[in-house]
Amino acid sequence: MALPFPDIPWLQEFDKPCRLEGEARDLVVHGDVPGELDGTFFRVMPDPHISPSYYENGTHYVPFDGDGNVGAF
Repeated sequence: MALPFPDIPWLQEFDKPCRLEGEARDLVVHGDVPGELDGTFFRVMPDPHISPSYYENGTHYVPFDGDGNVGAF
């Protein structure tokens, strides 16, 4: 039985677990993309696959322990 993720600050808002893997192509841009914009933005963050509720009721959750996520834009 899957347990819900606990309501703790390390798993909310910006750090909320993300369950999306995909690509977005042919997006509509409103305005102009700056010509000097060149490169890739990488975001590396914790993204637990299993709820820390399984481990000691989620009370000892460490954000850097476990699964991760790397995003590139």
